[in-house]
Amino acid sequence: MTKICSVAVKPEDGISAMKSGAEVIEFRLDLFPSVPDDFSFFRQTSPSGLIIPGIVTFRGCLDAEIYERAFEAGAAYADIEGCSPLRDEFPKKTICSVHDFDATPSPAEIIEQMQDLSDSGIPKGAFAVRGISDLLSIADAAAELRKTKKPFILIGMGNAGRITRVRADVLGSWLNYVSNGVSAAPGELRLADAISLGKHPKVTGLLGSREAVLRSKSPQIHAVAFRSAEIPGIYLPFAAEASDMALVPELMKAYDIDGLNVTMPHKEIVMPYLSGLDVSAEKAG
Repeated sequence: MTKICSVAVKPEDGISAMKSGAEVIEFRLDLFPSVPDDFSFFRQTSPSGLIIPGIVTFRGCLDAEIYERAFEAGAAYADIEGCSPLRDEFPKKTICSVHDFDATPSPAEIIEQMQDLSDSGIPKGAFAVRGISDLLSIADAAAELRKTKKPFILIGMGNAGRITRVRADVLGSWLNYVSNGVSAAPGELRLADAISLGKHPKVTGLLGSREAVLRSKSPQIHAVAFRSAEIPGIYLPFAAEASDMALVPELMKAYDIDGLNVTMPHKEIVMPYLSGLDVSAEKAG
């Protein structure tokens, strides 16, 4: 089951996240103002006595002593990149990660990378999402990884990849990274929103050109409507090209999307992929 992991960019963030309901806390030492001498913040205990697992992440760090200090202080895992010479230093305590800030590979390439990372720990892949085909690549790779019955983390980076965070549980991703204040990555949900949405919220959205979905007020309107109706739900923009329309039914199935509005310029293009049109839509064309 997916756990909510709040990203901390300073030591005191851990206490706030724990009190707000985070199940795991990632301490981004590389984003701290400075590396503190006291690492006791890695061990957070909830009011009920539960220990909240902490992750130490320090991008570019090659000093094994930093990680050793974190483990001694109570950290449960270290997120170490697959290209780091330290990736095999801490058996059974490593999240071995890869980040592609330019593109999302094919499903086969994602699986190959994740299998390599799994040799050193829990594999984590984060890929820049440019459109619907990238979202489907991540979903297809996740479907294969779920068959292994082993933990993995898959993330679509950027605002276009936000559905991978909202539907982390559907993908089978072990952690869903969220922000509790300053966001460490575009597309992250806020901790309070992730908790209020729950594991399986209603997902709806807007399908159209990039320009059309960016200027639309529909996400704000539907957010108010969901809150008013006390429905745990979210409305997301899906920027798409005309050539993506044939992929929309597959996208909706892969991410369990409840419904989409269609805006310019795809209102007519999408029609062949619908199961039917009502009378008013037929008359309007």
